[in-house]
Amino acid sequence: MKFAAPIVLAVPAGTAVAIVVSREAYSDPALETRRWERLAALEHSARRQALELLVTSGVFTVLRNTVLVVRIVRDGTRTVAAIVTPERLPDQMTSTNEPAMDSTANAATHHALDRAATIRLDDRSPEYTEALLAATRTRPVFHGTTADGTTYSGFVAEDAAVILETLSAAIAAEPALREAVLRLDFPLLAAFSGTSVELPPGLATAI
Repeated sequence: MKFAAPIVLAVPAGTAVAIVVSREAYSDPALETRRWERLAALEHSARRQALELLVTSGVFTVLRNTVLVVRIVRDGTRTVAAIVTPERLPDQMTSTNEPAMDSTANAATHHALDRAATIRLDDRSPEYTEALLAATRTRPVFHGTTADGTTYSGFVAEDAAVILETLSAAIAAEPALREAVLRLDFPLLAAFSGTSVELPPGLATAI
């Protein structure tokens, strides 16, 4: 099984990540417009328009054909993952358990289809782990700490080929993981090198 860089990703920019992924609403209307859960509640065309405005204003940025490496530090524990696309999935494949994406669908449906599935390698591939850590030694695209003390950082992988190759090799060597990935039906995959944590909505979104 092979993996590719997502075609188009929307991610928070700079320190805006702390606001974007917040589960709590803000009383300040300017801040509230930046929260992904608020955006996800909008009708599809309104959400796209709002997101485009937030990209223009620098709250979000769009990454094209890019492997994003996410580092999450929570309660003193660091987890690292690459956001990739399994090559077997078309650009806008939908889940067999959820309605197809169209311009009239409910915003919650779009939000569900945008999210990333999660797998973890439990440190079984040192090469993959090192490839992820190498990506985190560059300047982050976003970096911020939420109210619960969790720090989220995102990095553009300068050597994406190594990440994709080592991930493919690691999955190929683990039949159970390979079968798990084959059963997934999501546009994105968050492949953690060690243990995994939940990715908050809005951290990396397929558009």
